[in-house]
Amino acid sequence: MVFSIEALALVAFKVAGICAVLNGKVSKCLILDNTTWDGVIGDDALEGIKVGSFGIGKTFITLQSWAKKLKQKGAILAICSKNTEPAVKEPFEKHPDMILKIDDISVFIANWDNKADSIRHIQQVLNIGFDSMVFIDDNPFERSIVRQNLPEVTVPELPEDPAE
Repeated sequence: MVFSIEALALVAFKVAGICAVLNGKVSKCLILDNTTWDGVIGDDALEGIKVGSFGIGKTFITLQSWAKKLKQKGAILAICSKNTEPAVKEPFEKHPDMILKIDDISVFIANWDNKADSIRHIQQVLNIGFDSMVFIDDNPFERSIVRQNLPEVTVPELPEDPAE
């Protein structure tokens, strides 16, 4: 074997990614819920959410930095949130520690509708296939709803602890 056991999983993951690209399977759009900060903006207000260089806030800065790098490489970023639009936009516009800004987001949906329906709207606006979309949400119930209604959308399972 050319690779060590420790390296084999990483090599297999990278080779699978290359095969997917060669077969036209490319994720073009990253859809984020309120996974860009810790807290509920509608309940905690701008001052109550946690995002920044220390503690749990650093986890969310890391996620935002990763999303920003994807955008710089050509990925489309979208927001799909259950809340009011002004409340969800406020951190993107006013929080000093946010890496992602409102201008980084191509489609911004914040309402009280079913998230699968909101993702359908994002798909129509962007005119891309569901199979090129990735939806990240910290709520297992919301992930389940999207998986059931839009099986073509990639919905990774996330750990309970955001630091993980």
